[in-house]
Formats: sequence, C-alpha cells, structure tokens
Amino acid sequence: MTRERLSLNGRWSFWPDADDVTASGGFLDAASLTETLGRPRTIVVPGSWQAQFPDLRMWAGVAWYATTLRVPDRWRDRRVRLCIGAADYFTQAWVDGNPVGEHEGGYLPFSFEIAPALGPAPEHELLLRVLDRGGDWLDYLDREAGQPESSLLPLPSIRSREPLGQRFPLAEIPHGKQSWYGPIGGLWQDVYLETLPTESIEHVLVTPAMDGSVSAAVELGFPLREAATLEATITAPDGLTTWRVEPDPVPVGAVTHELVASVGAPMLWDLDRPNLYTIAVTLHAGSSEDTWSDTFGFRSIETRDGHIVLNGRPVFVRGALDQNYYHPDDARPQSPATFRDDVLAAKQMGLNLLRCHIKVPDLRYLRAADELGILVWEEMPNWLFLTDASRRRARETFAGMVRRDHNRPSVVIRSVINEGWGADLVSEPDHRRWLSETAAWAEELDPTRLLVDNSACAPTFHLRSSLNDFHRYWALPDEHARMVRWLDDWIASPASTFSSNGTSERSGTEPLVLSEFGAWGLPDIANLVDLDGAEPWWFSTGEGWMHGAVVAEGIQERFHAWGLEQVFGSWERFLRESREHEFESLRAHLDELRGRPEMAGYVVTQFTDVHWEVNGLLDATRQPKIDPERLRAVNSPVSVLARPTVRRARVGERIPVDVSVSHFSDDDLGTCSVVWEAGDSAGRVEASVSRATVTPLGSVDLDVAAPGPQTMHLSLHDRHGRLVQSTDATVWGFDDARPPTDEVLVVDRWTDELAAKVAAGARCLVVVSDPAALPGDARLRVRERAGTMWQGHWAQGMGWLDRRLSVGLGVGPRVGSAFTGLTPANVITGYDPADRADVWGGYYVGWLRAHVATIGAFRHEDGYGMVCTFPLLERQDDPLARSLLARLWSVVAEPSFEPAVRLLGPSM
Repeated sequence: MTRERLSLNGRWSFWPDADDVTASGGFLDAASLTETLGRPRTIVVPGSWQAQFPDLRMWAGVAWYATTLRVPDRWRDRRVRLCIGAADYFTQAWVDGNPVGEHEGGYLPFSFEIAPALGPAPEHELLLRVLDRGGDWLDYLDREAGQPESSLLPLPSIRSREPLGQRFPLAEIPHGKQSWYGPIGGLWQDVYLETLPTESIEHVLVTPAMDGSVSAAVELGFPLREAATLEATITAPDGLTTWRVEPDPVPVGAVTHELVASVGAPMLWDLDRPNLYTIAVTLHAGSSEDTWSDTFGFRSIETRDGHIVLNGRPVFVRGALDQNYYHPDDARPQSPATFRDDVLAAKQMGLNLLRCHIKVPDLRYLRAADELGILVWEEMPNWLFLTDASRRRARETFAGMVRRDHNRPSVVIRSVINEGWGADLVSEPDHRRWLSETAAWAEELDPTRLLVDNSACAPTFHLRSSLNDFHRYWALPDEHARMVRWLDDWIASPASTFSSNGTSERSGTEPLVLSEFGAWGLPDIANLVDLDGAEPWWFSTGEGWMHGAVVAEGIQERFHAWGLEQVFGSWERFLRESREHEFESLRAHLDELRGRPEMAGYVVTQFTDVHWEVNGLLDATRQPKIDPERLRAVNSPVSVLARPTVRRARVGERIPVDVSVSHFSDDDLGTCSVVWEAGDSAGRVEASVSRATVTPLGSVDLDVAAPGPQTMHLSLHDRHGRLVQSTDATVWGFDDARPPTDEVLVVDRWTDELAAKVAAGARCLVVVSDPAALPGDARLRVRERAGTMWQGHWAQGMGWLDRRLSVGLGVGPRVGSAFTGLTPANVITGYDPADRADVWGGYYVGWLRAHVATIGAFRHEDGYGMVCTFPLLERQDDPLARSLLARLWSVVAEPSFEPAVRLLGPSM
C-alpha cells in the first residue's frame, strides 16, 4: 500500500463571523459556534463564500467550516494529512478540538499532519477557521498625530508598518485583482485526506536538459529514520519506451537526494507537439514503499538577438492576458474540463501564450497547457504597500509558485510585479533596490525560465528583465497615428522603458513585447443573465473606475434614452457593431506589431471579459465575442500584411497596397507566392520569405471602381501551391463631393459677426478644432478629448453617426476603421437624452456612459446651425472629409432643419 486519497469536497457547515465576534482566533467547537454565531449555513467546498451567498458578496473576514471525517481503518498507524489546494487567506485547523496546524497564503497548496489528533472513534470533527481580512489604506494613517489623508499619496509610498489591530491587512498580502472585482475568501480549491507511509516522498523537481539528461531532486517528507533506496522509471511520450534508474542508496537522516538519468535524444515539448514524459520515483525503506509520479517535458526557452527562442527556434509570442475568473463568479470553474476548454479555445483563436494575470494559476490549468501545447506566463498576486511584511510574503509566494510549477514545461515566463503595483519605483530608491535584488534572487531560484522584474507601464520601468515588455492602450481608430508614433519611438529607443537613473541592468538585446493593449466590445447580455433573467450582481459595481463609465447597470435604458435604435436599427445590432469595433481595433494593433521586425510578440488584453471589464476575446461565460476563425487569421504564425497607402480615395483612383509577410512558422517559404484579386483584377507575386523576420514583397494596385468599400483579397501559397495564410485590404471609395456654397455659412468658430447673421435667420456649419471655438456662455461646450475619459485609452467607447448622415455616405453608422485619421479630437457637451433628435454624431465610453456629441444641431434666435468636431476643414484633401462636409451642409440647408437646442440657453 502506498498512497490513497479521500475527497472532502462537498457540503460543509459554515459560520461567517460578520461582526468579528471570534476574531481572537481561539478554538470553538460546532456547538459553541452555533450558540455564538447562529445556525450554520451549508456551503459547497471548494468555492469562495462570496460566490455562494449574495449577502456576503463583498464581505471579507473570519469564517468557520466544519465537516465530519471518516478515516478508513486501513489507514491506521500511517501518515494521514489534510491537504488543501488553496484557501484565502489564513487558515487554522482542529481535529476533535486538537490543533493540527495553521497556514498563511491564499494561492498555494498546503497540508496538515492529522494522524496524532485522531482518536479511536470512527468519526472525527474537522473544524477550520479561515480569515480573509480586507483592508483600507486609510488604516495606515497616524490619526493621533493628525496625519492627513493626502500624506498617503501615492499609495505605494507607505512601507513602514502594518495598521494597528490587523495581522493580515489586504494592502500587505498578495491579493491580485480582489481589490478590483471583490474578495475571494475561504476554501476555494480542493480539500482531501491523504495517507502515505512515514518514509515518503514530498516532491520531486525534475530538470531535463536538451541533451536528454534528467536531474530529479527528491524532497523527502521527513529525515529518514533508516537507510533506504530510491529508484525511478521514465516513460516516453508514446508510452512504449521506459528508462530505469537503478536503486540508489539514501543514508539515514537524509531529506533530499538527487537522481540522474538519460533518455538519449529526447522528443521535445513544443507548441504543436507537446511531448510529455512520465517519471515515477519510488522510495524503499524497510518494508514500506512510496511512489511519486509526474509528467515533464524537454524544452528550452531563452532570448537571442531580440527574439524569444523556444527549442532553438525564434517564436513570435501571440498571447492573451487571462485573469482566471469564471462565470457566474468564482476563482475556479464549475467543471475541471474548463481548463482544457480554455486552452483549446486559445489555440483555436491562434494564440500561443496565456499570461496568467497576478494570480497563481490552478495546477490543472497548467497541466492542460502542458498536455495541449500552449505557453504560460505566470505572475505573482500583487499587494499594495511594500512593507517588511509584504516583502516577506512576496518571496514566500513566488518561491512556492516556482517550486509547485517547476515540472511544467508550459511555464516559460514569470513576473515579480505588474505595473509597479506594490512598489513606488519612481520615487523610492529603496523600492528599486528591492526589485533588482528580488529579480536577481528569482533568476537564481529558477534559471530555466525567463524573468520579468516589472511588467511595466508608464511611469514605471524595468530594472533587470529578460524581456523589455510594456503596456499601452490606445482607442482605435482615433489614436492610430499616436500608436504608430509610439511604437516607432520605442523601437528607436528601447532603453526608454528601462530606468534612466543608472540603476538598471540592461543587455540591449531584450525582446520587445507589447504585453498589454486591447479594445472593448460589449457582450451579449443574454449570455450573462441567470435563468430568471436577473443581471449579474456586478452590474452595479465599478463606480470607482473612469468616473463610473464602467458601471453596466441600466445600459439598455441608456441605449433607448439616447435613441440609438434609430442609429443602429436594434439593440442586437448595436452590440454586434461594438464587437466588430473591438475586432477592427485588435486587427489594426496586430498589423502594426507584426509589420515591425523588431517586435518579438504581444499579449492582448484579454482572454475573457471579467465583470465589467469587457475587453475579452470571449465573454464572461466563455462564448466567443468574435468569430474564432477571424481571430485565428490575424493571430497566425505566418501573417500576410496588406497596407493600402491611403484608406480613402476618389472613385477612379488606383491605390498601391504594400504587401509583406511576417514568418514565424515551420513552413518552408523560400519559394512562395502571393495571389491577389480585387474586383475584375487579379495577379500573383512570386517571393522568397525568410523565417523570424518581416519580408517586404513590394506593392500591388487596387482600383477604386465604385463608391463604398473596395476590398482586395490576398493569399500566400508555398512552393507546392498549399494555402498558408490569407488576408484582405480595404479602401473606401467616394464620389467627388461638391463644395458647400454660401447658402450655409461654413466657419471654424463662433464670432460676433456670425452670431448676428444667424440671429437674423442665417444658417451655419461650425467645424471646430479648438475648445474655445464656441462662446464661453454657451450651453454647448467643446471639450478636448486628450487627458479625459473621452480619450478612451482603457475603458474604450465607440463613435457613431446618425443614419440621416451615414445613409448615402457609404460608411457608418459606426465610426470605425474607415475614419482612421479623421476622427474628432474634441467632443461637445451640453446635450441630454431629451435632446437626442439634435445629436447627429456621438461618442460614449465603457458601458454606454458619458455620452457626448461629436456633431450637434442648435438654434440661435431666428437661425439654425450645426457644430462638428470632425476635422473636415483642415482635411479637404480627404474624400471622406469632403463628402461628410457636403452632407452636413445639405442637412443644414434643408428647410425642415429646425433644431430645438438653443446654443446660448435652454432648449425649447
């Protein structure tokens, strides 16, 4: 007999202590708990209490669990331990009133030896006390000294002490996104009993080398009480070949021992061939025997000349950030099959990496990644303040993650911190020193993976890192030019994302990875409601972000209040347009990234929506928001890039389309061809494409034969004619619009002279580019988007044109990629939903919040006008600008054009 397990998952008795009556931590039996806290609830283990009880949804504190153990008779006189996959955050355990252990930490497995506490009775009471204490940064104020709240800003600068009365304040423990989406407390991973011999194996760290050698560092549960032997067998991925390591003597008192072996030329673990070997290590001690087994893979990961190199071959990272949240709302999925389904879904969308975001992933997640072939980037959960306590906890958590996941070949990158959270890298030299020292320690702890010190965003930076990764969010199409400039500047000056104060250790060849960017796309709300049609609880949360723009509650009411059914035709089409906007934005990002040979990869935000943060490729229920095949086409190892020199042209023009290929696959494209067709035209470009770079293939011409979108389809074929990849490129055609006449005054600002003419009955079109273009006492105000929520960097929105404008224009109603380079730099405030008939173009943020106008109608005494923030006057060389200006002019000139909103006063 070696090892056996007995699951304790299921229904437990549960007492939440909402008033901290039992906060002292002393033992209370079930009867006393009922007397003190009332009748127990029934909770399902595993699973956080927040996910199971609506009244505890945002509560963190002390809770008690109880269940009855029935230990099999055959387990007598053997080691018996209680094993918990993870419990958040501090756990104490008693068996029949006897303390058996305590554990701090919310993300890693732990166990308690309980055999000494087991009496002769057939049943035993297991009682757990779990503390998931929340915290408030205001607890750090020294109120007796009159310390002001402003002295705590910026928050990460606090580093000296824990607040009084809290042993585990949220700000000083690894907690990840619990401070965003709400706490996850209690027994959230599997609980089971395990029996094993006294002389047993605790863990084995398997380190394979590319030459086929294997080192197995065996950790024993306790120092050996008698001499023993260790032996091992290694089984090949095909299950047919086995290598045996002969018994190796282990002396009395040993707690570790190393075994070595060789499998000859190994079968490598790779993305398309995830070959896994199995190792079984057996300890023989006297008459007892204990066997431990696991899988592992031969693979190498390194950086070389600006590339990430897997198994000696440059690979372009095509990743997604994965926060590992699972609908309806828990830290773990309802079925273990979800882990495999997620990896399969990621690969179906063309991804080769998942970045597990500031949360130690479930071990089953990593096993699925191992078995199915996808790379994983692990991150440690963040804290808020860098104190002595949080420094200790950070290293303990990181070391535990490294030890647990050492044998997982899918794990290739780890981060210490994210965006500087938990450290003030900008202002505190001590924090920079801590990060440098911690990164060096982490590299030494596991030199077989890449190490990122701080997955950075402005104003933070790197100090020492395997990758030069950075986070930037742009709202596209609005900020396309800004994105292009930033990428070019970064490539020209990669040192700009490292510390400039002389404390960084940079090789100069770190691969460039844009490791966060993305776009919002609203999900189908029908997928999120429960069987009774009720919206998720988080619809009313998020008020602290972007001035409440991410709060979902009431979105359909806002849709109808602004009359958007008249713009988009229906609620369902509006949601589809939002998701199409997300895809267009993602594709524009990826085209720019793949077209630059200096880039080594990207990580899009994000794999699934999480609560109100709806920038996922999948929604919260893991339903695709975008056709996976469309995503696979743009996330391919080989990417055909087709870039028209202009996006808009007059009918009859011929537009060059620049063609290039980014090649990071195993395909031999030394001889290949690109076949293209557009309308009645077609052609072929013969080419030779090199691996691990971007190869320009020249340009082909697209004839703009008619108004509307003119699309060229291109396909890449290898020497045998096999289709490798395809793409398309679109140019929007426009008839040449006639210029406006004097019948409508077209100006760039409101002046006294214009006011007098309009007051007397004239009509005007005010095309503004300056926030001061309207009078200061006007009801309508022009507001610059830059630096405001309407810039839309992270919680993005979408622009639209009223159908009265878009019909006949050939674009719209969504202000999408056709408007790249022609979007407004300003918005117009002052319109309310009641004025929706006078709003001809608009923009919203997040969940249809902060709605403003980009084109709006007004009246002034006896005259009428329109104000527009699209840059139409300065872009009269652009056919869309000319067409939209002509369309606005014709609307204002119509006798029926009589808006109600007064420019200088209340509406009628």
